[in-house]
Amino acid sequence: MATTRNLKQIDDALQRPGRMDRVFHLQSPTQYEREKILQIAAEEFMDEELINYVDWKKIMRVMKLVNCLPMIFA
Repeated sequence: MATTRNLKQIDDALQRPGRMDRVFHLQSPTQYEREKILQIAAEEFMDEELINYVDWKKIMRVMKLVNCLPMIFA
């Protein structure tokens, strides 16, 4: 399994059948999905009682997350 933003960078020998012969195109998460990802990750470190008091939208604005280009998983 490998990831790349440019499938052309992967050598043809690696893409032959039996190696990395499947390609999945994944889109960047939406703003809502990013908030949920951050919330799920935070649950590991925060008390359960505090999770509901966090303004996740505000945290996302403060963090100014970069919009990633769609990634290609091969």
